[in-house]
Amino acid sequence: MTHVFLALDRFAPDPTDMYFGFRLRMGGEPPALDALRERLADRVRRLPQLTHRLVDDNGQARWERDEDFDLARHVHALPPSDAVVPARSLFPETPDHARPRWGLWLVPGTGGWFLNYVAHHAVHDAFSMVHTLDAMFGDAAPADAAPPVRRSWRGVPALVADALKTYRQPVAWPPLAAPVGQKRLLAHHTVELARLRTVAAAAGATVNQVHLAATASALNEWPAAGSPGPLHALLPVDTRLPGEPDTGSGNKIGLVRAPLFTELPTTRQRLEALKKATARQRLTRRRAGFRAFSNGSAQRLVGWALGRFTNVAHTAVGISNLRLDRQLAVFGTPVDEVVPLPWLPPGNACFSLAAGYRNHFTVSMLAHDGVADPAGFTDAWAQALDELQAEFG
Repeated sequence: MTHVFLALDRFAPDPTDMYFGFRLRMGGEPPALDALRERLADRVRRLPQLTHRLVDDNGQARWERDEDFDLARHVHALPPSDAVVPARSLFPETPDHARPRWGLWLVPGTGGWFLNYVAHHAVHDAFSMVHTLDAMFGDAAPADAAPPVRRSWRGVPALVADALKTYRQPVAWPPLAAPVGQKRLLAHHTVELARLRTVAAAAGATVNQVHLAATASALNEWPAAGSPGPLHALLPVDTRLPGEPDTGSGNKIGLVRAPLFTELPTTRQRLEALKKATARQRLTRRRAGFRAFSNGSAQRLVGWALGRFTNVAHTAVGISNLRLDRQLAVFGTPVDEVVPLPWLPPGNACFSLAAGYRNHFTVSMLAHDGVADPAGFTDAWAQALDELQAEFG
């Protein structure tokens, strides 16, 4: 999918919309900028995803070494602040795509400090981004190249069937009709991860399904959404096999189109419906279908399916969720908090990225300012979780 995300550049109203990442919070005193750069220098040189630029070569993505690579172009410091800001607010000017497409910002805060890491979505998916952060700051060593793809075509018919469903009558979603504003608005909300796990265990669901049900209800309540009909979401899935090494380079996700059941009256009913629509077997089959295309075969079929899935007339919103199972650290200092910084796909009004880390679950929503403040969405998401916990907790 690296070439697909690289090609989206031409449609993005703002180049920084293609960047996503995480804000890491650490305790103690922050390092000086020069000291941070010095400690990163040797590690970054061993990571091609950070020292190479991505080039569009006749529709294919090609990695090309930046012979004039300078770490200082990518690692910066900002004035003290506790605010969580979108990628657009981090870049002082338009990103230079003649250079590697990533940036790191050191920010002193109250009682600690932050690192904001963002990269173009063609450089990383969320899984490879976490691997890169581990290699930059932790004990992870750069991985060798992944073995040749083992393809199975069994999931392809399911992907084709999903794409054919998009020819049904589309549902108009009011936020998509709003003119794209100049600003990007970011809101986030953090809860105890145990709350989602308790509901999931009682309902026979997964944490992600609980999150999706709360998201569907939040979209119903968010002032920007009006009164949505039966909306669909685009859900990223990892196409890597269990145990497959991750080099940290490129985007290896697949995209699953799933109903959100926003037309149902209660969050509980949405959760019950989502348990079937996003069952493990269904997602596994579609993950296998995307993996079959990972060597660049059947480009016309892939392009048609992706075009149908990503067209906002058929799929209203993107929803992504990442579980971080291991403790992160920055040169030995534990990371206490991870806040997702979502991207904004071209043509979309908003995008939601969530992360479960240690004992907390944080959901973030990025929107352009042509629609309502995304804080209304994150507040409604929290209320929907309260509703589920009252029923199942």
